[in-house]
Amino acid sequence: MIKSLVLCCCLLLQNIVVFSQNGQNVGWPDRHFMYPYSQNISRVSTLGTYATLALAGLPLLEKAARQQDFLNHGLMLGSSLLLTTASKELLKNAIVRHRPYSYFEEAPDLSAKHLRNSFPSGHTAYAFMGATFLATTTQSDQPYRLPLIISGYTLATATAVLRVRSGNHFLSDVAAGAALGSFCGWIIPTLLKQKTDNPATIVILPYDKGISLSISLK
Repeated sequence: MIKSLVLCCCLLLQNIVVFSQNGQNVGWPDRHFMYPYSQNISRVSTLGTYATLALAGLPLLEKAARQQDFLNHGLMLGSSLLLTTASKELLKNAIVRHRPYSYFEEAPDLSAKHLRNSFPSGHTAYAFMGATFLATTTQSDQPYRLPLIISGYTLATATAVLRVRSGNHFLSDVAAGAALGSFCGWIIPTLLKQKTDNPATIVILPYDKGISLSISLK
């Protein structure tokens, strides 16, 4: 299992390096899933990302009456979002990769930075973060757990497909985004869920220019 995972990572990195070094060469299997830019499909994929994140935040409505549960869940979701954003931006700045639509004559007139930051797919990363966060944090005895999880991963998968079909990303871009988002959506709740039995400590201290808010999970 580990050897297979390492091999897949090596093939993915090889594919990215080939693309980065020579803009006229696209590695396998990305060359078979290249499409011109579609603004309408791109907009729908953005809605898919927002819908998945909204679904991940849906349990907050149930927890609104329980302050500590609401706070803990919100902190976990916020931390997962921050980790996803930081990881995604780090990779986008470290790896120069042109978007698939740049190979077609009808490519949109966008900024050079947007053109070169194809890897990984941020939309897909956020969508899979939301879906995995939902699957990790929803308790097994909740009657709506399975429908929520199925809905979350369906939306996330649809977002990934649309990001490829809109010409914004290659197949390996969305695969990396899905892996990154899934990890971020899993690791934060896994590390912090064991602390939810001990309520969060909230300290609010007034001072001359306003108030100081301190939140800690013990």
